[in-house]
Amino acid sequence: MTAEPPDGVRTGLNEPQQRHLLVSCRHVDTLLSSIEAILSASRSSSPFPRYRTALTPVQARLAADYLARIRSRLVHVLESQGIPIPPPQVDALYAIRTTLTFADNAVEELRPEYMRGYGNMPGAVQADMDGVVDELRTVLLRLDEYLAQDPSRDLESRIERLETSSGDAEALRAIERVITARGLVEFRPTLAMIVDRLASPTFEIAVFGRVSSGKSSLLNHILGAAVLPVGVTPITAVPTRLSYGDPPGITASFANAPMVTASLDLLPALVTEPLNPGNRRHVTRVDVRYPAPRLEQGVVLVDTPGLGSLATAGAEETLAYLPRCDLGVVLIDAGSTLMPDDVMTVQALLHAGTPASVLLSKADLLGLDDRARAGAYIEEHLRAEVGLDIAVHPVSAVGPDATLTDTWFAGEIAPMCQRHQQVAIRSIRRKIVLLREAVRATLQSTADRGVGRMVVSAESLTDAETALRRASSLAANIGPMGEQTAEAVAGGVSIVLHEAAVLLVNDAQWAGLTMEAVKSALGRAAKDTVGNQAEGLRITVGRFAADLAAALEQATNALGRPDTPATTELVGRVRELPALVLPEVTTPLAAPSILAFARSLRIRAIERQLEAQIGQPLAAALSAFGVGLRGWMRDAVAEVQTGFHEYAEPLRVSIERARSKIPESADSDGANARAIQEDLAALDRVCGDEQPDDQARKAL
Repeated sequence: MTAEPPDGVRTGLNEPQQRHLLVSCRHVDTLLSSIEAILSASRSSSPFPRYRTALTPVQARLAADYLARIRSRLVHVLESQGIPIPPPQVDALYAIRTTLTFADNAVEELRPEYMRGYGNMPGAVQADMDGVVDELRTVLLRLDEYLAQDPSRDLESRIERLETSSGDAEALRAIERVITARGLVEFRPTLAMIVDRLASPTFEIAVFGRVSSGKSSLLNHILGAAVLPVGVTPITAVPTRLSYGDPPGITASFANAPMVTASLDLLPALVTEPLNPGNRRHVTRVDVRYPAPRLEQGVVLVDTPGLGSLATAGAEETLAYLPRCDLGVVLIDAGSTLMPDDVMTVQALLHAGTPASVLLSKADLLGLDDRARAGAYIEEHLRAEVGLDIAVHPVSAVGPDATLTDTWFAGEIAPMCQRHQQVAIRSIRRKIVLLREAVRATLQSTADRGVGRMVVSAESLTDAETALRRASSLAANIGPMGEQTAEAVAGGVSIVLHEAAVLLVNDAQWAGLTMEAVKSALGRAAKDTVGNQAEGLRITVGRFAADLAAALEQATNALGRPDTPATTELVGRVRELPALVLPEVTTPLAAPSILAFARSLRIRAIERQLEAQIGQPLAAALSAFGVGLRGWMRDAVAEVQTGFHEYAEPLRVSIERARSKIPESADSDGANARAIQEDLAALDRVCGDEQPDDQARKAL
């Protein structure tokens, strides 16, 4: 129904006539909008112009004035008849994002597999086309993500809200102003990341250790509450991140399902073997929020996957998490002894430039003298293996000896936590300097083109662009490996059982095959077969990251840019390999009745016993492991690609600008050239004479 006319307005039109008038006026306005689009298109720099004749500036201005006059008359006609103008019905952001989805679908159809009907395509061209698709989709995704974010997260307003006395906010404001004024959108993701870190700096402490080394009990004591489940076999592929939050709760991420937010009561169902056997829920990460005083100042504790089993084939896999933590705490079980995995973890932390703190956990199991001897033994071996003096602190989570943990935290960790804000600020400042240099290099290139200088050769630009494009296409080549390996692992029951039987025949004393011997053989067989296959995927991802890093280095060298990432940075975005939880061996095996049997017959006899006892549970475990590997490979490739595109997109835009034949700063009065020089001077002022070094390059 048409609304009633305002007071004082008389209309002689009935309701259908009013509706017709409104619809007609709206249609006229739509046609006027089409004329505006034509005027805009005739002046655009589109590579696909639709209109042949461009209007002169006088014609365009006069047309715009007439359009405004017509619209004014339309509004007056409706008002005179008491017909209110309805509010808009379609959300602009929704319409734009919907159109971006159609554009994304159109770009995806440029892949070679969708173009087979048009004729054969050479292999090199296929790689280029895959790269083109990835480039275009990345830009479309960036725009969609920007439009989807909360308006309160606008960079300019977030920078204004920063409170810092270090001058970083001033530097970020200057960089943001230049990025916005010059349309350097390729740098906005990096700027947003820096603002995020500056607005909420955290000190991340990752706790490493073998399975059952007491990580969860220690963390619960630090938190002052039984937050993490203890006394159960953990799923070692699920890192648990603990940060301050009130009310308490968890957020769980899955490989094949949406993120879930729930109460702490759900935590055991996600991270314990009895309630989530073989990680059948495909949990990839759990974030726990708890109002612990020791977390209130931005400290984050991370319970990492356990070592010393097929959950992580050794401490090398911890490298997937090392670049993300500010301190690594390594637990060595007082009820056991120092193992190679422990030493490798300490070495890996130190090689990554991460400080390490070594703890003798469950110290309550030892008397004072034994505790001192165990600590001295570990310190001596670490000194011999890693070449550094590292103090070993006894800790406990039970009884009177729990004060050992409090003493360690107060003396070692609390001072670091108090300094974490300053440490984070220094790290962020290196990133700011590096971003400033990248933006400055882009502006300088623009200024050089404005005076006719071509700093970079056309051949180098073409080579750099080709390297980036072909690097983008590499994911299509390694993606299927995850599927193939997952299928091989899931069907590897007979191989694992056979290898375990061979090991038992080689090692067994024929008085009997104990559960310990069978368990050991099964673990070794699984590691030598499916474990090696999983390791092959990890190596493949490492090579993939190295190839992408090499392409980035070639492009940055061609452009004279300072922001080349290290290969380890791309690899560091990848989480650890998933866990293989082997079924329990419940009974010993019987030795073959006739020892004179041929060796092959003895192997077959033991193999049949293994199959009868654990064949089905092993098949289920391998199937779950295969699913985990498939998801891991997909996520790993995506993470490396994300890191690659964060660097590649600014480089692509810089290549386009460097190749441009139009001097961007050459105008009639030189105003643009002067403005660029002013921007360069402003960037120099905010960071002074600081220059990015290798450490800064790796940090970004």
